[in-house]
Amino acid sequence: MKISHPRFVIPGDSSDLDLEFPQCLRKHVQSDSNTVSEGTKENVKGSLFAFPQGIKIQGGTTFSWPLWFHAATPGNFSLYLSLYYEMESTTDIPYRTLRMHYNVEVLPSLDVSFAISMCSSRLQEYIVRMDVINKTPSDSFALNQLSCVGTKWAVSTLPSRDSISFVETIPANQAVSCFFKIKDLSTSSCIEAADGSCGSDIVLSPGGSTDVFDVSRTPITDFHYQERHQQGKLAK
Repeated sequence: MKISHPRFVIPGDSSDLDLEFPQCLRKHVQSDSNTVSEGTKENVKGSLFAFPQGIKIQGGTTFSWPLWFHAATPGNFSLYLSLYYEMESTTDIPYRTLRMHYNVEVLPSLDVSFAISMCSSRLQEYIVRMDVINKTPSDSFALNQLSCVGTKWAVSTLPSRDSISFVETIPANQAVSCFFKIKDLSTSSCIEAADGSCGSDIVLSPGGSTDVFDVSRTPITDFHYQERHQQGKLAK
């Protein structure tokens, strides 16, 4: 299967059909590492997906396969999917293709940008300013969770009033700026990494749900891998 916009659509595994979304993303234990599926690593550059060997579709039957969709950027775009399949019996046409076209509109919601500066008092720590703009005309959003992908970085709040922990909702057509701290846990100098007192997630909703989404699980980590690949292409 060829996908025109891999930043928006990633094929899942057959087992994903039985998952309940978004409950399947809830974190129950601390993840050891972020795991990108092998299919994403192999197919990210060519935007190709190979179905597992042995899949057959009998006449008159229905075949289902999960597709994860992620609205990467706002705007209108054309999504093209091309399927290549072969006939099991010998015919004059050994293979066929099925082409599908969808017009997709992604409405803007939150626009997020970051500015990072090194902490003057402690090495391997950085102060992050996050600017969030609500681009919707009528909807307000609550920030529920802040996470770092992977185990190299830990995130923590600041005691000041400008800390992200004091941001509850972002009204429509409004912007907020807030600060938090990240730490490099890959160095032995980080004491918090040794005793486990700092983590990669912060729950931001006061009095609300304490459920945390596991950003190290597919499909979140797969889309993150796609975004890193896209940023690498733009940087060249």
